[in-house]
Amino acid sequence: MKTKIITAIAIALALFARADLIQFENEVHVSDINASGTLTLPRFDTSLGTITSVYLYAYASVQAIWNYTNPTSNYLLARGTVNTDLGVTFPNGNELLTLDGPSSTSELVAPGSDYISVVPQNNASITITTKSLFPSYQGAGDITFSYSSTGSSSHTETVGLTYQSTAYVTDVYVRVIYYYDHVPNPPTSHKNGHSSIRH
Repeated sequence: MKTKIITAIAIALALFARADLIQFENEVHVSDINASGTLTLPRFDTSLGTITSVYLYAYASVQAIWNYTNPTSNYLLARGTVNTDLGVTFPNGNELLTLDGPSSTSELVAPGSDYISVVPQNNASITITTKSLFPSYQGAGDITFSYSSTGSSSHTETVGLTYQSTAYVTDVYVRVIYYYDHVPNPPTSHKNGHSSIRH
């Protein structure tokens, strides 16, 4: 009878269990091509249930903007190149997102004040299903992504254009999704105001 009771309880728990998820995200915008720092996200609260997998995602971009004054009445050509070296390190210590190398643009600059721009970007993700790794992502505290960006740029323009300035925006966005089994309290029978499990 004891085995049957345990089996019945297990079946009841399985019937009332459901897969669920909770998501956290964070981002940073820096007006420079040279930037570094960290982004933190909460760990999984084990009171919600039991983790089944962890999904980590990161996105990064570096926008370069070249500002011009065009005193003529014609559209004039300008070219800009940005060299980036950006890396995002995931909480497991492996750098899974990099943004390297030159990116160029050639655009026509309108009469008056105008600009050209280029936005190299990249993203990466990983799904963790190994149970022995879950303790690093649950309990009190945060998980941490770190990022570091360096770079330079150059520009050439048609005679007649007046170069004004170069501006940069470094963006880093991170997300974690915890997939877990949510198990509520098992059903109980009530007799005379007291909870009981019949044997």
